[in-house]
Amino acid sequence: MVLNIISGEIEIEDVGDFLDCVKKISTKYNVIVQVLDSNKVAGARHLECAVQKAIQSTDQGTNISNDLALEVLLYASGQRHIKKALKMGISIGKNNVAIVIIGDSDEACHGTSQMFKEILKEKPTVEYSQSKKKEIMKFFEITEAEIKAAGKERVQDLVIERVVLLDILKKPPTSR
Repeated sequence: MVLNIISGEIEIEDVGDFLDCVKKISTKYNVIVQVLDSNKVAGARHLECAVQKAIQSTDQGTNISNDLALEVLLYASGQRHIKKALKMGISIGKNNVAIVIIGDSDEACHGTSQMFKEILKEKPTVEYSQSKKKEIMKFFEITEAEIKAAGKERVQDLVIERVVLLDILKKPPTSR
């Protein structure tokens, strides 16, 4: 498995048309592609962990979605409900995006990256920064009490904790 993450800014006039374009590129190169709002991404480690957990859940048959791209979104968002997870997706207008590309070869991932770089103004939008802190805390429901307990420099770790904890949230409650 090869993983590429590219980021930047893109203007989206019609979400459906953009997603059709993503699907065509994905099909052409036989790769999995997920496009996320990078303002809600707490760094490359966050996305790498989400991809790893999504692949692991698919391999183990514990996945929520039959679509690996959607499973990546579920893990990246820390949500088991697709409707809630989609809030980490793209919208009409100017978007800072993280594009996750999963393939079987460097060539396929590179070709896919090159296609997206033609429609994207490349810039580093994935890495965590203080300017993202407020939006990330709101999206992942990180409380001030958690920040106080863990330390203000641990926001990324708290996000990754939510990614990992999705495995527990996916399991139905056991009866006593």
